[in-house]
Amino acid sequence: MKDERNEFEIKIDGENYKIQEKRLVASEVLALAEKSYDNFHLVELKGGSDKPVEFTDASDVVNLHHGMEFITKHIGPSTVS
Repeated sequence: MKDERNEFEIKIDGENYKIQEKRLVASEVLALAEKSYDNFHLVELKGGSDKPVEFTDASDVVNLHHGMEFITKHIGPSTVS
């Protein structure tokens, strides 16, 4: 049975994700949104005038807390239709 007392929410590309881990590497956070570091980077959005933080390395450690917001930044080749 899953212990939900330690769960908290983060947001990636506007979608909520419930997690328990307070530290993950950037690739694990990105994987929650079913995206890969082959084509995307994780970017933490900060409030106020703070600049967003881009995690350019998949092994970067991300310290997580409730309410954090992230977006994914496409870095792979563009497809032409």
